[in-house]
Amino acid sequence: MPEKASFLKEIITSLLIIAGSLVLSKVLHIFLARYLKKIAQKTKTDIDDALLQIFTKPLYIFIFLLGLYFGLSSLPSLKEYSQILAKVFKVIFILLFAYVLAKTVSFLIIRWLKVEKKFEKTPRIIGVFLSFIIYLVAFLIILDTLGIKITPLLTTLGIGGLA
Repeated sequence: MPEKASFLKEIITSLLIIAGSLVLSKVLHIFLARYLKKIAQKTKTDIDDALLQIFTKPLYIFIFLLGLYFGLSSLPSLKEYSQILAKVFKVIFILLFAYVLAKTVSFLIIRWLKVEKKFEKTPRIIGVFLSFIIYLVAFLIILDTLGIKITPLLTTLGIGGLA
């Protein structure tokens, strides 16, 4: 019977961690969406509005996923899967970070280079290219995280780049 009570306590603790992260992420999302958005709208530029829009949802997802990770990691019954769990969440965090970085860089490049109407497509092409580079680096980092050797791949890309 003590084992059952201990197991129930671990489940409740895990659920509380997950629920707490959900509440925290929701509170932060509301704060960003309502209060910081009003402050950003009062500024002369709309760059802060766009950056706030880019960061709001991924930050909400990040905080919830972080709580989910810690909630699942706190369960002793999942200890044998802790390395797999850590890798899965690492991959998700890398993808989330790459998404935010690609969106931010693309927005800033388009905004910075949008000078004349005749060059309107050039910043978009540069933004797409930089996003591709960011996702490629994220993919290589993910492969490395999963234990796949990327040295031969980098060598191949280097030789292909020279050609």
